[in-house]
Amino acid sequence: MKRLLSTLPGWLISVISLLFALLMVEFGFHMVGYQQMHGYVATTGSAKTFDPFPGVRYIYPSYAQFVQTWPSDERQYLDPVTCSLTYELNNFGFRGKDFVVERSDRIRIAVLGDSFAFGMGVRNEDLFTELVERELNTDSSRGVEVYNFALPGIGTEHERALYEHVVCYFNPDIVIVWYVLNDVNGPSTNFVNWSHDDHLPSLRKHWLFLDFALGTFERILSHRNTLREINRAHVLGHPGFQSVSTGLEGIAETASSDGTLTYLFVHPWLHRNRDGTYPFANAHDAVIALAEEKGFHCTDLTPCFVGSDVDSLLVHSMDHHPNETAHKLVAEVVQDVLWESIRTLDRQGPPQSIPKMDSNDLASRVEPGFEWYLYFPQ
Repeated sequence: MKRLLSTLPGWLISVISLLFALLMVEFGFHMVGYQQMHGYVATTGSAKTFDPFPGVRYIYPSYAQFVQTWPSDERQYLDPVTCSLTYELNNFGFRGKDFVVERSDRIRIAVLGDSFAFGMGVRNEDLFTELVERELNTDSSRGVEVYNFALPGIGTEHERALYEHVVCYFNPDIVIVWYVLNDVNGPSTNFVNWSHDDHLPSLRKHWLFLDFALGTFERILSHRNTLREINRAHVLGHPGFQSVSTGLEGIAETASSDGTLTYLFVHPWLHRNRDGTYPFANAHDAVIALAEEKGFHCTDLTPCFVGSDVDSLLVHSMDHHPNETAHKLVAEVVQDVLWESIRTLDRQGPPQSIPKMDSNDLASRVEPGFEWYLYFPQ
């Protein structure tokens, strides 16, 4: 072997040595069970109905279902065989128990938000909306029902349109806007993007070292871009921030005309700088100042995560949505913030609001796949 190598040119020996080293590194990645960085979640299931109302990005039909699959079940929370979670939506295509348009004497709370409030990666029973409802019902004399109208991927202007075309017809006593930092994304432009481009995805499926090298670079670059995009977007004069202002103003005006109380909670992006500080405090302050001007009762949820290990709050190491532990933490804050309003509403007695639409025909027709939105005023 030595005699053979001695006959080869030096550059070829270097190439062979490099290839052997790469082979050994690749073998090591397989031996330690490395999880690939790209394509962290796959979604399959019911098709969305796009643009059902002006300004409403999409909705799901009645009892829609879809499935998300992660590369692994790191926390033993997902399906142990498929590493997936199935979302079974209700009669109006939202999360939680079935909704009823008609009002009872129960205090009704409506929640508007995106994937954080929707609860990506979290089972129905662990959602903060479910936890808040259960806790408030232990003390309210009238009873409380929390309707979760959150939809993944929508922004504040989409939420305003959804509130005006759908949610207000449920006559809520309280409406909550669950704000996340990419809600500055408007109807036609994304100013903040959580995701990053995956280069050479086909090759990376079979070459783990390449996936690790490219994935590390992509995440560093994506993180820097996200820091810059978020802080730029949350200043007066930025079109994204103007979109937030327009959305909140519309929600506040519709709620005020109905006598509905308005709350806004700002949920942090679950990230810390190396020194332990939170990089988006100024963005939170800007949103809260804007919402308070429009009459919202505002709460920054960042303090409820202080002292917690960020990694323990994530759905997956490759998915930064808040998991069931994070939902439990914010639920405790939400119920405390709402409690005084709940006590006041308890004393006022059942609502006297006049129904905005006749829902008798709607209720009789709801079945899987039913296009319920056709029965709401356009």
